[in-house]
Amino acid sequence: MSTTTTSHVFYQPGTGWVHDYAVQLDGGEWVTRSGRTLDQLKEGQPDMIVCTEDEAWQQIEAAAKSAPVLIDREQFEYALNVLPPAGWIRAGDCESFKMIERDNGRVTRIYVRLGENFFRFADLFTTPHADAVRLVEAAAPALLASRQNQ
Repeated sequence: MSTTTTSHVFYQPGTGWVHDYAVQLDGGEWVTRSGRTLDQLKEGQPDMIVCTEDEAWQQIEAAAKSAPVLIDREQFEYALNVLPPAGWIRAGDCESFKMIERDNGRVTRIYVRLGENFFRFADLFTTPHADAVRLVEAAAPALLASRQNQ
């Protein structure tokens, strides 16, 4: 189920948070809950924009995602044991799980084991096991080759 909001916010692209909710005055100008205008905010934060809350969260979550990186067994096992894993699946010679805590919004760290190799990346908490494995399988050859060249 997807929800959509029409709330507007002040957001500075590239940050991991919404600055403040926006209130539209009768004349059409947007102000913060404390009455600061967009122009006033731009004095200290020139990239500040007004957008919907959904648009801000899409940008925040996109920035929180990351590509797969190669990690060692100890990092994988630590993550597996530090908190109860979410969506832990073992299938054949691979497994994946997600951190139960989110990094930002719906984005969390996802861990994948392919054979004797271990990987981590950040993506939506709803990423299925099969998609996580496919993503890592696509990145693995280059990651493993760079490890061998070190």
